[in-house]
Amino acid sequence: MGDTRDVSRRLDNWQKVMEYSLAVIVPTVLAVMMFSLIGAPALVTETMLAAIAASALTIIPALMAQKLHYQCWAKNTMPQRMITALIGTIYITVVAVLTVSLISIYRGLDPGQPLTFAVVAALLICLAAVLVYSSKNKSRFERMDIRYFRRPASDIDSAIRAVLADRGESVREEGRGRRVRLVVENRKVVITIASQPRKSTEVIIECVELSGTATCELIKGRLGEN
Repeated sequence: MGDTRDVSRRLDNWQKVMEYSLAVIVPTVLAVMMFSLIGAPALVTETMLAAIAASALTIIPALMAQKLHYQCWAKNTMPQRMITALIGTIYITVVAVLTVSLISIYRGLDPGQPLTFAVVAALLICLAAVLVYSSKNKSRFERMDIRYFRRPASDIDSAIRAVLADRGESVREEGRGRRVRLVVENRKVVITIASQPRKSTEVIIECVELSGTATCELIKGRLGEN
């Protein structure tokens, strides 16, 4: 139990690093690059390289988080974290674009206002869409548990079906190929099995209703034994 809690804590920390990097650091560096276009043209190359480097470095916490996902079950918080990061990126970008435009006007430059307004409008539309998506799916994400296994998807599928068969649950299969969804009719449980590279598998268990809690825990326990 102690090891599981430690892994969960480290996983949460790496996810926070990725979230804050995408929500604050990367868009801030991009904003600095935009400001350098009118404030310090000689530094445009350096700030552009810094923006690229900041974006590339986010792969490190992403890889660390994925590695820890193989060791324990965890709440599927990444979709909501990515939404938060996207909101932060949009906010900072909108502010930077408007500020650079105002500074350009103050200096007697032509900021290309029609294009500027189009960019801002597009960003605000994206922001509205993200907020709506978050509002509709936030509670759903909170009901999901995720884990990766170094086993083929066929083995995971068979193990889950065996557990459900032992409990006398009826299952409806949705999807084919690399991603399959098993919907438990009576217990309102949805299991997503997705094949990953190197014969690994991602499993997401969504407990749609409280009546499915026992089934979800049984599946997680059985998969964790192997």
